[in-house]
Amino acid sequence: MKLKSYRKKSDNNPLIRYELNKLQESNTQTEYLLATENRFEALLDTCEEKTPEELWLGMKNIWTEAAENTLGKKKSMKKKPWISTETIELASEKRKARKNNEKGKYIRLRNEIKYEMTNVNGWKNNAPKYKSLTPTTKQNNSLKK
Repeated sequence: MKLKSYRKKSDNNPLIRYELNKLQESNTQTEYLLATENRFEALLDTCEEKTPEELWLGMKNIWTEAAENTLGKKKSMKKKPWISTETIELASEKRKARKNNEKGKYIRLRNEIKYEMTNVNGWKNNAPKYKSLTPTTKQNNSLKK
């Protein structure tokens, strides 16, 4: 199996997150309320001539534009890669060893990659955090019955 890193193609309309913590402040809260109320009053004046879809789009635009102007967009945090470059290099070496029929080297590299993925990068490294999620022996026995 070959491991390749690739970039996931995003949708045309990515999810936009706003700084909702700013709504805790009274200044921002009143500013947002005023911006939405004024625009909703203008929308209600013309609601009899519009279809429900047009009304929904108008309401959605009011909320998003008010949020962009008063709250601002949330800065995205960089995510750590799920697989390290060292592990990718080990995988390519393992692939070469398999092609060259070096069984001992292949097995050593395979075990090293398994160790890296489970203990260093994976679940076992964070075991104390997830200890409450692992079933105990009593729970296992009760599940088997």
